[in-house]
Amino acid sequence: MGNKASRSTSASQLALDALLSRPSALHPSLFSLHATAHHGVPSNAKALAFCGLQGLLAVGTAAGAVKLFGAQGLEVLLDGPTSESHLVVGITHLRFTARQRLVVCYTDSSMRVFDLASGDALCCVSDRWTSSVITSLETLSYANVPFFLVATDDGHVHVVHEETGRVSTYVIRPQDLPTPNAEGVTAMASHPRDSNLLLLAYDTCPSVLLWDFAKRKVVKEFSLSGKAHKPAETPSADGDVVCNSPQSLSWHSSGKRFVAGYKQGGFAIFRSDKSHGLYRCVTGAAQSDQAAPVKQIKWVCAPPTSRHVALPGAIVFSGGRVNPSESNLLTIVYPPSDGRSGDDALTDLFKADKLTWLVGTIKSANQAEIAAFESAQDQVDYCAKMAPLSLILLSGNPLDGCLPTVSVQCLPCFIKLCDGDKEEWEWRLDRLPEPAVIPPLLQLSPLKTFALVNLTHSDSALQDDLLSTWNQAKYNPISRLSESGDFEWPINGGSVLEPMLKGFLATSGAVGSETGIAPNSMMLLTGHANGSVLFWEAQTAGDHASKGAIRLLHVVDVPQQMSPAPVNSEITCLEFCADSRTFVVGFASGEIVVLEFDQLKLREPSYGGQQVEGNAAGEGIPDQEEGKIPDDSNAPVADQSVQGAGQTEAVGFRTLFSIHVHSEPVVKLVLSSSYGYVAIADAAGMVSLVDINTQSFQLLVCDIAPACDESMSVDSLLMSELVQTTEIPGSGSPPPSFLSESSRSGGKGSPGKSSISGGEASRINVVQHREVIPVLFVGRGSGKLEMYHVQSATKMGETLVDPDKTTGLSSVIMVDGNGKRIEVAGRKWVEKDRDLSIAESESSSVNAAISSDSVKPELPQDVEKTDASSACVASADFDFTHQVVMEVADAQSKAVAAEFKALRWEQSNVIEAAVPPGPLGLHLFMEVEQHAVVKGFAENSSTAALLASKGVHAGHTLTAINGVDVTALSRDLVCAVLEKLWERERVLSFAEGFQVPEASADNGETGTSDVAEFDRPRFLVCTCGKAIHVVQATVPRAAEMAMGPKEIPAQPLASIELQGTVLVTSVVRVPVGEGVENCLAAIDQSNRVYILSLLSLKPIWETDFNNFGFGLGRSGLVDGILSNISYGGELVVANSFGEMERFSLFAESTAMESAMLERTSIKTRLHLPERVAIFDQASSPSATDSGKKRGIAADAGKMFKKLVLSVTQEATDLNKVFQFSTEEDERKRLMGDRTAPEKDESSTAKAETGLNATKDALMQAQQVFW
Repeated sequence: MGNKASRSTSASQLALDALLSRPSALHPSLFSLHATAHHGVPSNAKALAFCGLQGLLAVGTAAGAVKLFGAQGLEVLLDGPTSESHLVVGITHLRFTARQRLVVCYTDSSMRVFDLASGDALCCVSDRWTSSVITSLETLSYANVPFFLVATDDGHVHVVHEETGRVSTYVIRPQDLPTPNAEGVTAMASHPRDSNLLLLAYDTCPSVLLWDFAKRKVVKEFSLSGKAHKPAETPSADGDVVCNSPQSLSWHSSGKRFVAGYKQGGFAIFRSDKSHGLYRCVTGAAQSDQAAPVKQIKWVCAPPTSRHVALPGAIVFSGGRVNPSESNLLTIVYPPSDGRSGDDALTDLFKADKLTWLVGTIKSANQAEIAAFESAQDQVDYCAKMAPLSLILLSGNPLDGCLPTVSVQCLPCFIKLCDGDKEEWEWRLDRLPEPAVIPPLLQLSPLKTFALVNLTHSDSALQDDLLSTWNQAKYNPISRLSESGDFEWPINGGSVLEPMLKGFLATSGAVGSETGIAPNSMMLLTGHANGSVLFWEAQTAGDHASKGAIRLLHVVDVPQQMSPAPVNSEITCLEFCADSRTFVVGFASGEIVVLEFDQLKLREPSYGGQQVEGNAAGEGIPDQEEGKIPDDSNAPVADQSVQGAGQTEAVGFRTLFSIHVHSEPVVKLVLSSSYGYVAIADAAGMVSLVDINTQSFQLLVCDIAPACDESMSVDSLLMSELVQTTEIPGSGSPPPSFLSESSRSGGKGSPGKSSISGGEASRINVVQHREVIPVLFVGRGSGKLEMYHVQSATKMGETLVDPDKTTGLSSVIMVDGNGKRIEVAGRKWVEKDRDLSIAESESSSVNAAISSDSVKPELPQDVEKTDASSACVASADFDFTHQVVMEVADAQSKAVAAEFKALRWEQSNVIEAAVPPGPLGLHLFMEVEQHAVVKGFAENSSTAALLASKGVHAGHTLTAINGVDVTALSRDLVCAVLEKLWERERVLSFAEGFQVPEASADNGETGTSDVAEFDRPRFLVCTCGKAIHVVQATVPRAAEMAMGPKEIPAQPLASIELQGTVLVTSVVRVPVGEGVENCLAAIDQSNRVYILSLLSLKPIWETDFNNFGFGLGRSGLVDGILSNISYGGELVVANSFGEMERFSLFAESTAMESAMLERTSIKTRLHLPERVAIFDQASSPSATDSGKKRGIAADAGKMFKKLVLSVTQEATDLNKVFQFSTEEDERKRLMGDRTAPEKDESSTAKAETGLNATKDALMQAQQVFW
């Protein structure tokens, strides 16, 4: 990409060849694709399990994956099985065991047991073990035995060993039951205190059966009695007889009672020592009404090991409602607060003809159908809050158009201290708290877009400020729950810790100080359909065994901050500048809004031509004249009221302005806070530039007419900087060029950087002006790359990057010769002093830009001597001029002014001249906007003649007015100062040939570092369909721009074509050796990931998405997802449901080195040894000698268990009851016994005799036949 005026010379061509042929230290062993994190509830969630002791929640999905949630944002996605037929295998049941292992059953009847300590599968049971379908799963949750039970649709109940996965020969068959025609196991419930007992319910049996494992039979049958129950069988709509059978079972933890939920919507309470129970119906349905079956029922109470085990608790069930629209309700039956004891309440529940307990309902968080729920009750004795019980609900179904949501519903069951230090539970349903959706809050609204922000800050000031100014109570229900102080959050398991070495390196600044490698961190911004923007801190996994996490920092409800609100609040794109803390939001309605993080009180709003109310726009500024304080109810969501210095102060994001330029949805945004411009592209291909300071906009006009069938859609936007050289007439010695970072300006004037220097000796009268100008690159769907000058919005040219293929230009990235991405640095955000008034704030900002050295410049000794009356500036003139400069400088961006560093330039040919009031008669160079550079003199002007007589000529720069340095001001601002001093005499200082002084030893910098930075070649990495090209970025000269845009021929330096259309490209930093190397990561439509070297684009490594782990398909992420790659080498993908997954592109060793370069990395653990269940091994039957006489003490203990704990016999050792066949037995069963046993002589003789007899019989039969 270039033209005749800017073609590379032979020397520069050699330099380009050296860059393209530079060897790379990267090799394939540095890369490997693996999942590092998963965020959000899977969109196909269908089952729940909760481990109370560990505080971990498991969610099973229809794709076979298991999602685990813990405390502090801990999220782990476990792998699902791969069937031999390559079909999707979903989860049907999952439960935790007493040893805190997770048992998972799948749709193909296979099973897996996961060990939480390692996160791997402890054992797997293939689907070959049965030809039936698993209908129910039960674990022995409170017994120290390694078995779990599964029921199949043929009515059989099998026993499986959780450590080996072997299926026992012990089977409960329908023919073993006293009830005939028992088919379809609907529910199982293991006795909480005696693992030898099991409750069974069948779909064709109205009774509940109690099975004894040791006796191998049903020891009790429980049936309904009384007038309150419905008939056992009723005719259905199609004429068939429907049995009112139990569908769900749940024990009270004491083991004395249990509850059963029935098919016709009711429930029944049973005592373990009684054969009959009362049927209850709490929905108020008539006898003829058809209520929905009770899907799931739980007796929520203290665990069997708790001191509160005798308390009644409450009964909670889903289903059982007559109205189908009430499927979003849970029914809770709880004891009244009438002062009676818990034992009396339990007695009334069983014996009373009418239900004496109270009935209430609990709604799901998203008002959707409740698919499953679990109770959190095992932490009762360890809870420090007054209300220790809670429920965890899974509600919603994507097939019904509702995203699955997992929420926690804390129960209003408060511990009350009675006489004698006895504790009772008091149920207060009027104090039922709101449900709290489990974090992360990605799925409160459909996800529409997200943005990755790479942070290179040395501290966490941005993250801390965002978190401290966020009104958490408004958006985070967990925060509101914790503020009440009464309720316990149950999902509190696992640990998320920062490695000690990593924390030391981050705080000490070891990384980035000596190595020169800056620490990196990633911030994630998500835009949602309701107009909210969520700021997240992405935490990287510290090792291969850990998982990454995200932490919510801030929430901005953008439509609430706009007045009026957008027509369509759906967010389509985001752009955030971390340096200036400014972000831009684009909407589907075509509007954009610009917001800025602000902590300054009493700041006057500036709306330009748009009238917006102060409170609605996020100002929160008191009315000084009337003494009014704004109403907090109208304050913006992102702001928070803080008391300081006796006044209310607004902190957080505030709206600068909103503008509606486009009528189509905004599809692309790019922001440059240093230049103060936002580029916007809509779905129709229109592009506009908005000036943030003036709030004005300009539409970019394409002068070159497109072809009829040419796509004009905007596929990519990039705003960057390029150097433009202009030759202007001048005189004087040729000083070296200078390009200062301090000359950057983000204000209203042109923020270009200039360098004024002389030419060669033969061209001593020519001044070469070099200016860094902002350029907007627009990638079209036709494959054209257009270039626009930002300030003037004029088109400079266009090029067809790939002339052979007219595919869309989906990505444009600017890199340097080392492959590092080049981004325009934003203006620095400066926290304002909260104790300053408006005037003091303005004064301090200007003083920051104009130091004492610049106010009283130390001129060189060779300054021309002028008349004393003109050279000596009066003090009054100096003060007045200083005030005028401060007022004019306020037009510039305060952040830019604050970061300005006055440099002591070595000036040459300095001239001072006292001029009378009135015009100066000078013409200034319009091409040079950064300074006031003299171009010529006006005719018939006495002042111009005076200046010319003093030696001022073209190329001189106005540096001071009345002794006040104005080199920090742009050309337009200098003119504004002169206009205010029109009626005064002035002493003007001119100089030429600015130079940077030699670097001092303390900073070790060279004066030409900035020149070298912009003199280095810059390259554009362009993605066109399947191809990726590298072209050199150049800009036409100013004279060529004046002739209008032109087509520039493409000259790719390197190219590569991938297998499919490229979807994502990004520059990635790879730690290698003692430093880092930049490469290009790309993903194409064939689901392949590529690592390419920069700039040569040589393939280093590639892999297929389908060749690793669980990944996208297993977790439910599908095609059409949002994706991006971070600078730290993480691929982030998300779907519209808010489900997000992160993958590392690095191998394990490389990933650990990369984690050391991240500012925050964590190590996670699921299983905590300090929270394991403690079993009484001494009382285990296998550990005691049953042949010894145990004495009176043992008999007393036995009597206590019988009377108090309802244990009527010694615990049975199930290890002796359940027998498992050995491998030899399995081989015999499948292959037959092929071993030849030893035979003695007598047996051999018998065999021979029998064989002879058989031969004789055959011969006789043959003779008879013939």
